[in-house]
Amino acid sequence: MSAPAPSLLLLIPAYNEEQRIGPVLERYATQLPVGHPGPVRIVVVLNGCRDNTLGVVEAAEARHACIEHLEFAGPIGKGGALIEGLKLAPTADLIAYVDADGATPPEALLDLVRRAAAPGGADAVIGSRWMNGAEITHAQPGKRRFASRLFHLFVEGFFWMGIRDTQCGAKVIRRPAIEAVHSHLCLADLAFDVNLLYSLTRAGFTYRVFDYVLENPKSDLHLAVTSNFSVEPELSSRYFDYVKRLCDTDIEHFMQYVSVDSGIGPQAEYIRHGLDFGRLQNNVETYLADIPYRNSLTFIITMNNLSVTGFLPLMQWILDLRRKHSHTYQRVWFDTPVLRQPA
Repeated sequence: MSAPAPSLLLLIPAYNEEQRIGPVLERYATQLPVGHPGPVRIVVVLNGCRDNTLGVVEAAEARHACIEHLEFAGPIGKGGALIEGLKLAPTADLIAYVDADGATPPEALLDLVRRAAAPGGADAVIGSRWMNGAEITHAQPGKRRFASRLFHLFVEGFFWMGIRDTQCGAKVIRRPAIEAVHSHLCLADLAFDVNLLYSLTRAGFTYRVFDYVLENPKSDLHLAVTSNFSVEPELSSRYFDYVKRLCDTDIEHFMQYVSVDSGIGPQAEYIRHGLDFGRLQNNVETYLADIPYRNSLTFIITMNNLSVTGFLPLMQWILDLRRKHSHTYQRVWFDTPVLRQPA
């Protein structure tokens, strides 16, 4: 006998969404139960609403038994609303959340749900507005797009998660992953998504972006991933296997970025807490030796006053790599952003 289909809990945080949430709930309540074979529960988490969002939600509840709501009188932020809603995680197998503006259509969410529910699937499946082929139904203004890209650079510089779009409002996560990290969720503002994804990563859970590219290769795709490469052999082996499979498709170019400080060995480890430079070196050598030629590796070298003396040894190592591995293709590059602190 086959296992029953997983149950799905969809959380929708809402703040003064009277004008938009009605049609959004109608679409989700009519399409999710049809598109997902397991039980579906939609919970709207009202967060300090001062308009008639509650009335609109209650009207939708009267029409659809799968809709319910939680209400918090004070403004607790999107992140706060999701932290409260995620307390319901033990009641479902898969937990998803989307924004109340309808930017993620039901069919797109169902695609994420199917990927999370698949045997051997990732613990978290996240949407992305930055990938080739992404369809944006609610375009952002130019200033907001610029702020989004700037926020991504800030997040990647601090947390090295390699996720191009942490702020996309569509995510599906398995119950054990939520239960493991819920106590670490503390940011009630727009940084909640970073808090969640970083907690999942630190706890050893996986999220899936590469599989989408493998299943939907595009000949004009330039795919870039950032890492500090200081990871255990088991994880690096799994990662390199993915990259080999990506390079076997017809994507145009795979770009690997490696974040390092100006220095090698103990000096680099002193500057960046937790770095294992020997492991980084081994992973770089393995990558350049084993991954097919149709890719490049760029070192992002952060420099400050602590690391000036280590610059020449690091550059010598990079130049040696370039001489060794660039005989058929200019594969090894470097970039040097300068940090003003520590002074």
